[in-house]
Amino acid sequence: MSADRKVGPHHDGQHRIVVLGAGYAGLAAARRLARTARDAHITVVDARASFIERVRLHQ
Repeated sequence: MSADRKVGPHHDGQHRIVVLGAGYAGLAAARRLARTARDAHITVVDARASFIERVRLHQ
């Protein structure tokens, strides 16, 4: 790590949060973070380019 890089909030004082996985839990976490951590920049990363909602009804 170079000396000019800082650990912690982004240079503009904003925290950067990365949520891995855009399934139900990942999207719920991102939504909760968006409501509670208003000064944060939230990025959701998933293996797929699009989200397909699948309802899993166990019979």
